Amino acid sequence: LVVVRAVTTKSPGAAGFQARPGEDYVHSETEVRFEDGQSEATFDIELLPTDATWLPTRWFLVELKEVVSGQATLGGPTLAHWLDPCGGPVARVYIIQDDTFPSKIPEERLRSEKVDLWVLYYYIMERVKSRGKKFWKSLGGYCYEPVHMVVVTPLVQSYILDWAADPREGGSYSRILILACIQLLSTFLMRWGDYVQTNNRGRTGGCRQVHRIQLLSKLLMMDHAQHYTYPGSHWFYAALNNVESMVSDCYWQIYIGMQSLVGLMLCLLVLLWKAWYKNHSTGGYLDLSNFFPVIFMFLLLPTAFLVNFLRRKQLTRYLEERMDGEQQWVEVFAWLAENARRMYCFGVAEIAKIEQMFTSKSKAFVKKHWSARDYMNDGYWFTRWLGGAAYCLILCVASFRLYQARLDSNDDLIFSAGDCLVLIQVFDKVGRYMSKLSLTFIKMQRAAVSIRRVSLLLELPEHKRLLDQLLVSNSNEASTSLSQDQVGLQEHRDEDTIVLQDVELSLPPGPVGLGPLGKLTAKAKDIET
Repeated sequence: LVVVRAVTTKSPGAAGFQARPGEDYVHSETEVRFEDGQSEATFDIELLPTDATWLPTRWFLVELKEVVSGQATLGGPTLAHWLDPCGGPVARVYIIQDDTFPSKIPEERLRSEKVDLWVLYYYIMERVKSRGKKFWKSLGGYCYEPVHMVVVTPLVQSYILDWAADPREGGSYSRILILACIQLLSTFLMRWGDYVQTNNRGRTGGCRQVHRIQLLSKLLMMDHAQHYTYPGSHWFYAALNNVESMVSDCYWQIYIGMQSLVGLMLCLLVLLWKAWYKNHSTGGYLDLSNFFPVIFMFLLLPTAFLVNFLRRKQLTRYLEERMDGEQQWVEVFAWLAENARRMYCFGVAEIAKIEQMFTSKSKAFVKKHWSARDYMNDGYWFTRWLGGAAYCLILCVASFRLYQARLDSNDDLIFSAGDCLVLIQVFDKVGRYMSKLSLTFIKMQRAAVSIRRVSLLLELPEHKRLLDQLLVSNSNEASTSLSQDQVGLQEHRDEDTIVLQDVELSLPPGPVGLGPLGKLTAKAKDIET
């Protein structure tokens, strides 16, 4: 009987591929028993479920520490000691994460008609969970601006204007000074909120570079055959352009969208409060004209966003075509920049041909860009025109009411100059926040296209060769005995011989050779020849 102590340990040379005990697996220190005549033994290591964030392949080490009892000498697998300096023989254990991106989105969601909305939802949930407390700090700091712009500033100006215009309304020098100090304090809080959100939002270090490291990790963990699934220019375009769109058009738009929603809700609350306050000031008499702005706002908001929601499928098609065109000219230019020195000997005809090819790709992209740009602007300007028309209508209504109040009784209890100011300023903010929220939705549609393209790369299989070997070894059809041919090869093999058996050579799929300038393809009969 031989007993060997095996211990799990971190791999010092793993860098970002390090599997961490307590997060990825449970640290284990166990004694493995070998009975007389037994050459193999197994033991289990518990892997821990990960969070909703996409992770690349990670690894850790299992080291044979010592022989606890029995007569045996430690041997077996040995890794490069300059990367993994362990005392005894070690084996590397891979944790292959076969998850969908983003946030382990279910397959049925990816096949649904609303895949663009589901992709956005799961990506937002992943970013919120990944950023943790910093996300909520940034959101809180960013959402104070509507409080300052919608609540504090209009109400302070309204009361100061009423008190200055008519001292009988209860105004005084001290009260006006207090309101001015409240305005100054709110400005200070808005600056503090901007400082908090700037230091916690993590657009570059927390998102952009995280996604680029994810793409790099996937690129490094794939087998050679999987590298031919997509050309290198696709990876470069995804890391440069798609990641930028994901962060700027989705992650950052979360803050802008929430700020706009908070601003619209505060506009509604201010209008409700002013309507209630005017009715209360007039002795409880219910004047429905005070609630007209509130009713008008309830009708305005759904109309503005329903149009953009119904246009999203056509917008997605335009954005995909635009991105295809941009990716093509980026692929051509990247190849030309990489091989520019080799083209020094080209003649004028070859140089003109290259310029013509790049120009045609560029023109095709520009046409698709115009279509997507105009369609996006149409959706944005529909909301902006709607907000502008609403502002002009309220401007006329508020001014007419103030003018009528002055003609009838000159009584500020009916409608004062401060009330007119509040209505005008609040609906100015309604149009502004409606436009920002509409633009947020449009930009998120562009981000959804980028997220789906990055997911195609991140969901490529990693270590496919290792997985295939594992499936073969676990299948019931796998045989552990050597065939007659294999025995013959073993007998005639020496240290100076390399034997290739059951090897099939073929060209990789897709264009190879000259990059974008050539379309070298292989036919079946060519391979057989």
